Amino acid sequence: MSAAAVAAGVGDPGGKVAASPGDQPGDLSGDLPVRDKYTGHVLATVPQHTAEDAAAAVRRGSQACRIAAALPRHQRTAILEGAATRLLERSEEVASLLVAEAGKTIRQARKEVSRAVNTLRLSAAEAARNAGEVVPFDTFPGAEGRRGWYTREPLGLLVAITPYNDPLNLVALSTTREN
Repeated sequence: MSAAAVAAGVGDPGGKVAASPGDQPGDLSGDLPVRDKYTGHVLATVPQHTAEDAAAAVRRGSQACRIAAALPRHQRTAILEGAATRLLERSEEVASLLVAEAGKTIRQARKEVSRAVNTLRLSAAEAARNAGEVVPFDTFPGAEGRRGWYTREPLGLLVAITPYNDPLNLVALSTTREN
């Protein structure tokens, strides 16, 4: 996950970011520096984790999914709106990180932040509105008066490696996706 995504608080609500292997293959001690693409300056550090750490994170994530699935729609909506608001409040800081980390222009970075805010807000609206649908089954003889229905429920635990080209927006898309 990118430093910009971590700074924005998008996609990592637990505050533990799984990093890729460090500068030295097989060395999982310490933190992995995230460097400015052009100057080499350390922007942030992310902890490196072992396979056991990853398994423990998946177990914690599975527990969190059960809690999240029980949340009413208004709380899911509030969480997504809150993330969008926090990202918007820090948009210049996050855009600057995207410039330094990914080598984007400031214009591209601001656009990515704006898209991520929009993704979170659209997802919040859908969390409140899109509860499911009743489907009439009377399209063939013998099914008169019968109906079916479906609901939209959280997908569950998501483990993703997002590409470097749009790290913030792709994290926002991945974590808010319903299907």
